[in-house]
Amino acid sequence: MSFEIPTVGIIGDSGAMGRWLKEFFKKQGHRVIGSSLGSELSNRDVVEQSDVVIFAVTLEFMVPTIKDLVPLSRPGQLWMDVGSRKREIVAEMLTSKAEVVGLHPLCAPPARLSLADETLVFCPARLARWSSWVQQLLARLGATVVQCKEEYHDSMMLLTQNIPQAALLATAKVLAESGHDPKELVAFSTTSSKKVLALIARMLANSPGVYADIQVGAGERGLAAIDALMDSLRIIREAIVDKDRDTIVLLFHRLQKHFGEEFIAKGKRSFVQD
Repeated sequence: MSFEIPTVGIIGDSGAMGRWLKEFFKKQGHRVIGSSLGSELSNRDVVEQSDVVIFAVTLEFMVPTIKDLVPLSRPGQLWMDVGSRKREIVAEMLTSKAEVVGLHPLCAPPARLSLADETLVFCPARLARWSSWVQQLLARLGATVVQCKEEYHDSMMLLTQNIPQAALLATAKVLAESGHDPKELVAFSTTSSKKVLALIARMLANSPGVYADIQVGAGERGLAAIDALMDSLRIIREAIVDKDRDTIVLLFHRLQKHFGEEFIAKGKRSFVQD
């Protein structure tokens, strides 16, 4: 094994992120092997032949896949994952003999082999001998790196991923059930509403399983997040029923104060530029 040019094995190399990682590491000069359903190499072959093992399977199968391969781990290996949840995944990797890092690119795999202008969450759970190599990897990826504990990552994902996606999915359902053609909706949309429709289109262009795994896989925490969203909608509904304009105005002022002038101004500039 070489810390300079280790063999990288990707479990789940047929998915979008797995394919991207495979090409990225090849470009970096690594020997790259991988496995997926029906591939020549099995997951066990990949673990046995790799110095660095990266789990890129879908969220639903991440923990069971890792659990199955833990007995094949060995000291001197580095195990990483690129899932959108961290607590359970990293905990399972920590039962191995390998060093462990959780990664979460906050983007779909880009067209270029770089994460420049993107954000990468970095959760070093057990990192010693591989520390320098991992830091070099982060630099080569080019992303803005946010380091945190797995628990904090998951709590933030509920706020920035689960709730917005659930709200968007619910909005798309209401619009679809209105019976109006999407072109008609666009024709009657304000500039901001067109942005929402564009987000819906972008969501629907992706795999539904990804969104299902994010929502269902969040379990009780996900339910609490959805309940908080529904509570907010109930407040707005009650204000409409009671013809209580002041409640919505006060809510708006409270939100303006919380998010602050700088955040609002920056968001408004970005909105205009887009």
